[in-house]
Amino acid sequence: MIKTLSRPALALALACPLVLAPPALAFDATGSDVADRFLEIVEAGNATVSGYDGVTQSGETVTISGLRTSIDEGSAKSRLTIRETTISGGLLTDDGGLSAASLSMGGVNIENLDEDEDVTVSAESIVISDPVLASPAAVKASNGADAITPTYSRAELTNIVIDAKDDGRVPVSRV
Repeated sequence: MIKTLSRPALALALACPLVLAPPALAFDATGSDVADRFLEIVEAGNATVSGYDGVTQSGETVTISGLRTSIDEGSAKSRLTIRETTISGGLLTDDGGLSAASLSMGGVNIENLDEDEDVTVSAESIVISDPVLASPAAVKASNGADAITPTYSRAELTNIVIDAKDDGRVPVSRV
């Protein structure tokens, strides 16, 4: 015997996928799968993407300009801004992560927002060769554990400044 749904039941069944949509990300989709995956990975950590100025693509190179995030690790709150993030040769991995030939970030600034801590860390540039970033699901499941540390063949940070205001300033030219 074949049963048919009443009109109200059918209407409800058709409307459920619209009402029960998957949770939205804090950022607007960029139009680039590589940029979106990078931002998803950032958000899977304890960060919220509050905005970016733009995303451009030229061949296999994706550039995210003006990235702004807030980081909330319990009682510790900070703000991360990156003037420009460039992902060259980015590929979505089978497990949901992201790999690239290179990942470079210019104008990186991390500002501690805790009232009792007045520390800012900045870097002129961070260049990473052959990075492989874990999937958003793996990052979220690890809750910040070292198990999700990206792998890479080489990394270089230049013109780093750790500024603790009244307690002093530590410049580092290159790591």
